Amino acid sequence: VEAQLEITRLALQSLFRALEQKNRTLEVDLRERMRVESALRDREQRLRALVDQSPLAVIEFDLEWHILDWNEAAVRIFGWHREEVLGRAVSMLSNRRREDSSAPGELDEMTDSPLDKQKNVRADGSTIICQWYNNTIRDSKGQAQRIVAVVEDITERQRADDEIRRLATVVRMTTNLVVLTDSRGTISWFNRAFA
Repeated sequence: VEAQLEITRLALQSLFRALEQKNRTLEVDLRERMRVESALRDREQRLRALVDQSPLAVIEFDLEWHILDWNEAAVRIFGWHREEVLGRAVSMLSNRRREDSSAPGELDEMTDSPLDKQKNVRADGSTIICQWYNNTIRDSKGQAQRIVAVVEDITERQRADDEIRRLATVVRMTTNLVVLTDSRGTISWFNRAFA
Protein backbone atom coordinates (compact mmCIF):
# COMPACT_ATOMS: atom_id res chain seq x y z
CA VAL A 1 0.00 0.00 0.00
CA GLU A 2 2.80 2.40 0.90
CA ALA A 3 4.56 1.64 -2.36
CA GLN A 4 1.39 2.47 -4.23
CA LEU A 5 0.96 5.70 -2.30
CA GLU A 6 4.54 6.65 -3.16
CA ILE A 7 3.91 5.91 -6.86
CA THR A 8 0.71 7.98 -6.74
CA ARG A 9 2.51 10.82 -4.93
CA LEU A 10 5.31 10.84 -7.54
CA ALA A 11 2.78 10.71 -10.37
CA LEU A 12 0.87 13.63 -8.85
CA GLN A 13 4.08 15.61 -8.39
CA SER A 14 4.96 14.99 -12.02
CA LEU A 15 1.46 15.97 -13.09
CA PHE A 16 1.59 19.16 -10.98
CA ARG A 17 4.99 20.06 -12.47
CA ALA A 18 3.59 19.53 -15.97
CA LEU A 19 0.53 21.63 -15.13
CA GLU A 20 2.73 24.34 -13.63
CA GLN A 21 4.87 24.36 -16.79
CA LYS A 22 1.73 24.55 -18.96
CA ASN A 23 0.41 27.43 -16.83
CA ARG A 24 3.72 29.31 -17.24
CA THR A 25 3.60 28.72 -20.99
CA LEU A 26 -0.02 29.90 -21.12
CA GLU A 27 0.85 33.00 -19.07
CA VAL A 28 3.70 33.82 -21.47
CA ASP A 29 1.41 33.23 -24.47
CA LEU A 30 -1.31 35.36 -22.89
CA ARG A 31 1.13 38.21 -22.15
CA GLU A 32 2.44 38.02 -25.73
CA ARG A 33 -1.08 38.02 -27.12
CA MET A 34 -2.01 41.01 -24.97
CA ARG A 35 1.18 42.81 -26.11
CA VAL A 36 0.36 42.12 -29.78
CA GLU A 37 -3.26 43.21 -29.35
CA SER A 38 -2.13 46.41 -27.65
CA ALA A 39 0.38 47.09 -30.44
CA LEU A 40 -2.35 46.48 -33.04
CA ARG A 41 -4.73 48.87 -31.24
CA ASP A 42 -1.99 51.52 -31.08
CA ARG A 43 -1.21 51.04 -34.78
CA GLU A 44 -4.89 51.23 -35.70
CA GLN A 45 -5.25 54.46 -33.69
CA ARG A 46 -2.22 55.98 -35.43
CA LEU A 47 -3.52 54.97 -38.86
CA ARG A 48 -6.99 56.32 -38.02
CA ALA A 49 -5.43 59.63 -36.93
CA LEU A 50 -3.46 59.79 -40.21
CA VAL A 51 -6.60 59.15 -42.24
CA ASP A 52 -8.66 61.60 -40.21
CA GLN A 53 -6.02 64.35 -40.45
CA SER A 54 -5.07 63.76 -44.08
CA PRO A 55 -5.55 66.72 -46.42
CA LEU A 56 -6.48 64.15 -49.07
CA ALA A 57 -9.81 62.35 -49.21
CA VAL A 58 -9.57 58.72 -48.12
CA ILE A 59 -12.54 56.68 -49.27
CA GLU A 60 -13.09 52.97 -48.64
CA PHE A 61 -15.33 50.97 -51.01
CA ASP A 62 -16.66 47.44 -51.09
CA LEU A 63 -15.95 45.41 -54.24
CA GLU A 64 -19.10 46.79 -55.93
CA TRP A 65 -17.84 50.37 -55.35
CA HIS A 66 -20.28 51.23 -52.54
CA ILE A 67 -18.85 53.67 -50.01
CA LEU A 68 -17.89 52.10 -46.66
CA ASP A 69 -15.88 54.94 -45.13
CA TRP A 70 -15.26 58.63 -45.85
CA ASN A 71 -12.86 60.94 -43.99
CA GLU A 72 -13.18 64.67 -43.21
CA ALA A 73 -11.11 65.66 -46.25
CA ALA A 74 -13.67 63.86 -48.43
CA VAL A 75 -16.37 65.96 -46.76
CA ARG A 76 -14.40 69.12 -47.57
CA ILE A 77 -13.58 68.11 -51.16
CA PHE A 78 -16.96 66.67 -52.21
CA GLY A 79 -19.33 68.52 -49.88
CA TRP A 80 -21.30 65.51 -48.62
CA HIS A 81 -21.24 64.51 -44.96
CA ARG A 82 -20.16 60.97 -44.10
CA GLU A 83 -23.68 59.87 -43.12
CA GLU A 84 -25.02 61.00 -46.51
CA VAL A 85 -22.67 58.81 -48.55
CA LEU A 86 -22.22 55.57 -46.61
CA GLY A 87 -23.62 52.67 -48.64
CA ARG A 88 -24.06 54.76 -51.78
CA ALA A 89 -22.39 53.92 -55.10
CA VAL A 90 -19.33 55.79 -56.34
CA SER A 91 -21.38 56.91 -59.36
CA MET A 92 -22.78 59.71 -57.16
CA LEU A 93 -19.35 61.36 -57.45
CA SER A 94 -18.86 60.96 -61.16
CA ASN A 95 -20.51 61.24 -64.52
CA ARG A 96 -18.74 58.00 -65.45
CA ARG A 97 -20.63 54.85 -64.64
CA ARG A 98 -18.84 52.00 -62.90
CA GLU A 99 -20.44 48.71 -63.75
CA ASP A 100 -20.47 45.69 -61.46
CA SER A 101 -16.82 44.86 -60.85
CA SER A 102 -17.35 41.24 -59.89
CA ALA A 103 -16.26 39.93 -63.29
CA PRO A 104 -12.79 38.32 -63.17
CA GLY A 105 -10.02 40.78 -63.99
CA GLU A 106 -12.26 43.87 -64.00
CA LEU A 107 -11.44 44.90 -60.44
CA ASP A 108 -7.73 44.52 -61.16
CA GLU A 109 -8.05 46.70 -64.25
CA MET A 110 -9.71 49.48 -62.24
CA THR A 111 -7.28 49.38 -59.32
CA ASP A 112 -3.98 48.17 -60.82
CA SER A 113 -3.54 51.50 -62.55
CA PRO A 114 -3.34 53.58 -59.39
CA LEU A 115 -3.68 56.98 -61.07
CA ASP A 116 -7.04 57.98 -62.44
CA LYS A 117 -7.73 61.64 -63.22
CA GLN A 118 -11.41 62.39 -63.65
CA LYS A 119 -14.12 64.98 -63.36
CA ASN A 120 -16.21 64.58 -60.24
CA VAL A 121 -19.43 66.13 -59.01
CA ARG A 122 -19.70 67.91 -55.66
CA ALA A 123 -22.81 67.99 -53.47
CA ASP A 124 -23.59 71.50 -54.76
CA GLY A 125 -23.55 70.22 -58.37
CA SER A 126 -20.26 71.89 -59.31
CA THR A 127 -17.62 69.91 -61.19
CA ILE A 128 -14.11 69.42 -59.87
CA ILE A 129 -11.12 67.55 -61.27
CA CYS A 130 -9.65 64.91 -58.98
CA GLN A 131 -6.66 62.61 -59.08
CA TRP A 132 -7.64 59.18 -57.71
CA TYR A 133 -5.09 56.73 -56.31
CA ASN A 134 -6.90 53.37 -56.06
CA ASN A 135 -5.64 50.27 -54.26
CA THR A 136 -7.19 46.87 -53.69
CA ILE A 137 -6.95 45.52 -50.14
CA ARG A 138 -6.48 41.75 -50.17
CA ASP A 139 -6.66 39.10 -47.47
CA SER A 140 -3.85 36.67 -46.63
CA LYS A 141 -4.99 34.39 -49.48
CA GLY A 142 -4.81 37.21 -52.04
CA GLN A 143 -8.57 37.61 -52.35
CA ALA A 144 -9.82 41.16 -52.91
CA GLN A 145 -11.65 42.45 -49.84
CA ARG A 146 -12.20 46.16 -50.48
CA ILE A 147 -10.87 49.16 -52.35
CA VAL A 148 -9.24 52.19 -50.77
CA ALA A 149 -8.95 55.39 -52.79
CA VAL A 150 -6.93 58.45 -51.88
CA VAL A 151 -8.34 61.44 -53.75
CA GLU A 152 -6.79 64.84 -54.39
CA ASP A 153 -8.74 67.82 -55.74
CA ILE A 154 -6.50 69.15 -58.53
CA THR A 155 -9.02 71.58 -60.04
CA GLU A 156 -6.99 74.73 -59.37
CA ARG A 157 -3.72 73.10 -60.41
CA GLN A 158 -5.36 71.87 -63.64
CA ARG A 159 -6.71 75.37 -64.38
CA ALA A 160 -3.28 76.92 -63.74
CA ASP A 161 -1.57 74.31 -65.96
CA ASP A 162 -4.13 74.95 -68.73
CA GLU A 163 -3.54 78.70 -68.45
CA ILE A 164 0.24 78.26 -68.59
CA ARG A 165 -0.11 76.08 -71.72
CA ARG A 166 -2.36 78.70 -73.37
CA LEU A 167 0.05 81.52 -72.54
CA ALA A 168 3.03 79.48 -73.73
CA THR A 169 1.25 78.84 -77.03
CA VAL A 170 0.50 82.56 -77.42
CA VAL A 171 4.14 83.48 -76.71
CA ARG A 172 5.44 80.85 -79.16
CA MET A 173 2.99 81.75 -81.91
CA THR A 174 2.97 85.54 -81.70
CA THR A 175 4.66 87.50 -84.46
CA ASN A 176 6.03 89.90 -81.84
CA LEU A 177 9.50 89.32 -80.51
CA VAL A 178 9.62 87.72 -77.04
CA VAL A 179 13.03 87.21 -75.42
CA LEU A 180 13.89 85.87 -71.96
CA THR A 181 17.17 86.95 -70.39
CA ASP A 182 18.85 86.44 -67.06
CA SER A 183 19.94 89.29 -64.77
CA ARG A 184 23.18 89.79 -66.76
CA GLY A 185 21.32 90.10 -70.06
CA THR A 186 22.20 86.64 -71.38
CA ILE A 187 19.42 85.36 -73.65
CA SER A 188 18.00 82.08 -72.36
CA TRP A 189 15.00 81.76 -74.72
CA PHE A 190 13.31 83.51 -77.64
CA ASN A 191 10.23 82.82 -79.74
CA ARG A 192 9.97 82.13 -83.47
CA ALA A 193 9.53 85.81 -84.32
CA PHE A 194 13.25 86.27 -83.48
CA ALA A 195 14.40 83.74 -86.11
